[in-house]
Amino acid sequence: ESKKDYSKFTPLELDQERRNLASLICRRRQTIEKKEKELPVKSDPNYNKKYIAIQFKKEQLEELILDENKIVSILKSIATS
Repeated sequence: ESKKDYSKFTPLELDQERRNLASLICRRRQTIEKKEKELPVKSDPNYNKKYIAIQFKKEQLEELILDENKIVSILKSIATS
C-alpha cells in the first residue's frame, strides 16, 4: 500500500505526479541493472555493502510502483465518475 496521500491532488497534479513517477521508475530500474552488473564476486569485501545497496534500491522501486499504481487507480475512478 502506498504511503502517500493523493486525496488533495487535482487530476492535473495527479497526472503530473504519475509522469514524474514513471520517469523515476525507469531511472531506478536502470540504476539497479547497472549496479547488479557491477556487483563484485561474493568473496569481495565490498560485496555485502553493494548487495544491500541494491536491495534498498529495489525496495524504493517497489514503493514508486505502488505510488504510480495508486495514482492510476485514482485517475481511472475520476474518469469513470
